[in-house]
Amino acid sequence: MKKPRERVPYTKPSKRNPMQDIHTDAARRAKLLAAEKDADARLRSALGNPTDKRGKPVAGHIVRTMAASHLVSSAGQSVADDFVFAAGMFLSKLKYQLAYAVSVSSLWKTFLDLVEAADAHFAREIAYGYESAFRWYVAGCVQRIDSEYDRLPDAIVSFEIWNNKGQRKFIAVQQDGVRRVYPPDKFPEPPMLLRAGTKVHEFIAVKDLKQMRQIGFKRFCAEIRSGKRKLSPRSLILVHEDTLINVARPNDSDLAEIRRNLTGFFLLLNKRRARISA
Repeated sequence: MKKPRERVPYTKPSKRNPMQDIHTDAARRAKLLAAEKDADARLRSALGNPTDKRGKPVAGHIVRTMAASHLVSSAGQSVADDFVFAAGMFLSKLKYQLAYAVSVSSLWKTFLDLVEAADAHFAREIAYGYESAFRWYVAGCVQRIDSEYDRLPDAIVSFEIWNNKGQRKFIAVQQDGVRRVYPPDKFPEPPMLLRAGTKVHEFIAVKDLKQMRQIGFKRFCAEIRSGKRKLSPRSLILVHEDTLINVARPNDSDLAEIRRNLTGFFLLLNKRRARISA
C-alpha cells in the first residue's frame, strides 16, 4: 500500500517570537505559484482565451509571447493621445490680444511644421486625418482665452441702453465698473471664432487708417480722446475662412519653446518604443 504523501507545513514558529507563526519556504512558493496562475488567467482573459488548432488552451509561454507582441505594437501612447498632447502644448500659447486676427488654417500649418521638425513620421500620421480634430480643439481654446479676457479690468461684462432725446446709445459696462459708449458698428472686443461666410465690422475704417498713417498713431488717438476727431463709420467685411479674432498667435520665443518641448517628447517616446521592441 502506497504511503500517503507527507504534508509540508506552511507555518513555523518565529525565532524572534515563538508565540507568533511565520510562513515557511513552501508557503512562499505556493503563494508565488498562485500569483503566477492568477496572472496567467488574467492574460488569457485579456487576449480572449486563445486556443490552438485542436481547441485546447495554448501553453503559458505562448500566452506571454502574445501579450509581449501586443505591448510592442502599442508602445507609448496612441496617435490620438500624442496628438492631444502636442496640440495642447501649441494652443496653450494662444493669448488674448485686441484687434488681432489669425486664421485656423494658418495655425494648423504652423502646428504641422513644428511637429514635422520634431518627428516627421508622426506629422505624416496626423496631417491627413486630424485637421478636423484640430479645428474643434481650437474652438475649445476660445473658452479658455475668453476666461482670460473676463479677468481684464476693461473687459465688457454687460451692456446698458440709454435713451437721450429719442436717441439710443449702447453703454458698455467694464469689469472695473467704468461705463463707455459702444458704437453699434464697433469691432467686437471679446475673443471669438468666426466661421467662413460671417460678416463683421472692420476694426477701423479705411479712411481713418489712412489718416492715422499720415499724422501718426499717437496724434490720431489724442484727437479721438479730445473729441477733435470722430471715427468714421466702419464697413462690414466678409470672413473668407474660419478665423480667430482678438487672439494673438504664438510669438517667436513661444514657437522655439514648443519646438524644443516637442522634440524632447518624441525623442523620449521613440526611445521607449525601441526598448520595448528590443
